Amino acid sequence: MIPVLAGRAASRRVTAVLVEQDEVLARRAADAAAAAGLDGLEVRSGDAGDPRVFDDVLPVDVLMLCGILGNIEHARVANVVVSVARLLVLGGFVIWTRGGSEPDLRSQVRDWFQSAGFDEVAFDGAPEPYGVGFYRLADTSATDPRTLPQPLCTFVR
Repeated sequence: MIPVLAGRAASRRVTAVLVEQDEVLARRAADAAAAAGLDGLEVRSGDAGDPRVFDDVLPVDVLMLCGILGNIEHARVANVVVSVARLLVLGGFVIWTRGGSEPDLRSQVRDWFQSAGFDEVAFDGAPEPYGVGFYRLADTSATDPRTLPQPLCTFVR
């Protein structure tokens, strides 16, 4: 995202938080953001599965769940999807990625997002070995108002 934001003058006004567990990668991202003049992009080294790492910036307009849904326990994916509605403002967007490895949950993930009050804007997937979904939060009535689970998810890969 850093090169994309750096290439757009309007991006200088963007406020964003990037969460990366690997400290070396987080440091590289922070250096790249600084070099690109993206003063509004903060890089935090931490576990993206722990909402305490980013709860001070919630709710957000855009949430990217890239490299998340295929790297957590398969049984927790549906719970994460339902929790996403509590992370976004009404009308906010989520972009998610998921590989097609077994079990291929991409079809179910799409259904879970729609059941959680999201409208599908776009999806690109099968027969490719990966999928990218773009959804808008249209309805929060399915959202459980309780606090987010701690942790939201645990990475297994």
